[in-house]
Amino acid sequence: MRKTKRFRKVVKWDTFKWSNNNPTFRDNHFLFISFLFMIPIVGQILWILCLYFALGYRQVYYKEVK
Repeated sequence: MRKTKRFRKVVKWDTFKWSNNNPTFRDNHFLFISFLFMIPIVGQILWILCLYFALGYRQVYYKEVK
C-alpha cells in the first residue's frame, strides 16, 4: 500500500508591529486610538481598516507531519 503524506496548517502572525516591544507603538498610542473607536462612524471605518491590515500580517503555510 502506498503511504500518503499528511500536512497540518500553520498560521503565523507578525505581532511585533502592534506589540509593546515596538518602540514606535506604546500603550498611550493605543489609548488614543481606542478613544477614536468611540466615535461611531470613525470607529467603524477604523475597525474595517484594522481587520484589513491585520490579515496582511498573517502567514499561512502547510507543514508536513512526520
